[in-house]
Amino acid sequence: MASQPPKHSRTAVTKSRAQIVKPGRLPVSEFAFDRAGAASPFGDDVDFPLPPDALNYEHPAQTSLPAEHQAHEASLRADHQAHEASLRAELQAHVPTGRPSRSE
Repeated sequence: MASQPPKHSRTAVTKSRAQIVKPGRLPVSEFAFDRAGAASPFGDDVDFPLPPDALNYEHPAQTSLPAEHQAHEASLRADHQAHEASLRAELQAHVPTGRPSRSE
């Protein structure tokens, strides 16, 4: 006769890791949050995308770089242009000028 599993098997009960979070604080994990998914680090009262007038970002101008950085960029640009010119000259040296005839 085969043994049958018990009719009322119990699984181990684990203690919940949920914690109550103080008002104004962000829950660190989903266990303490009131909905699934990660909490916004900016809080729940901020809607995205923000209007442009609410942003305080100003893109740095090219002239705001220190002089040594500007000189380095100019040097890189000149090296790049010289390299392109040498590649063009090398390519033109290998490109045949006339079309091959069909009789060949």
